[in-house]
Amino acid sequence: MGCGLVETLQEAHKAGDVLAAANVDLLICHTATYATSSQVLPIVQRAKVPVLVLNLQPVAAPTTKTPTPANGWPTAPPVVS
Repeated sequence: MGCGLVETLQEAHKAGDVLAAANVDLLICHTATYATSSQVLPIVQRAKVPVLVLNLQPVAAPTTKTPTPANGWPTAPPVVS
């Protein structure tokens, strides 16, 4: 069962209530990007079940590219001491 993308506190409360009513055994939370506690905590509190938090990425390891204008990343200003 899924509750879709939860973006607001109100949606989190609704999702938590839906999951609690469905009597789920385990909550799997996929936080692919930034998720605030106001999006996650109300669901966990209302569902009252164990939680597995996933944060998966589509590559084996994070990139370690050095930012340059050539690869499209902004460069930091030089440090002046």
